[in-house]
Order: sequence, then C-alpha cells, then structure tokens
Amino acid sequence: MALYKYAKCIRQVDSPAFDKVHPPRTPAPWPGIYQCDFCGHEIAIAQSYILPSDNHHKHKSTAPIRWRLIVGLREE
Repeated sequence: MALYKYAKCIRQVDSPAFDKVHPPRTPAPWPGIYQCDFCGHEIAIAQSYILPSDNHHKHKSTAPIRWRLIVGLREE
C-alpha cells in the first residue's frame, strides 16, 4: 500500500485512469505507482516505460499479473 505523510502533497481526483488494469510488458500510460491487482505488489515507473513482465514477481496461485495505477504523477 502506498503511504504518504503530507496530505497537502496529494490531491484526490476522479479519473478513469485509476480504473484501468494493464497487462505486463505494455507501456505505462501515466508515470506513478502501479499495484498488482491480485497480490498488491507495487512498482514505481516513468510514463511510457514498459510495465514489468509476468515473471517480475510470483503469485501463490496462477492468477495473472495485472497492473493498476494507484498514485499518478501529472504536471499541471
């Protein structure tokens, strides 16, 4: 789970970007922190960098690795 200390540094938004799941080995549409939808493993990644492959980490089951944006970085 992503953590923060200063609430003034993070703004809550209602963006569909946080609802989408992304398969491994695809470009990250936003820079930020992505979380595996199944196990909660987190990574930080730059925009357009390739999300980790499906052998990046192991699940205790055969559930597929799918990445979801949980904290996005966007310049205004």
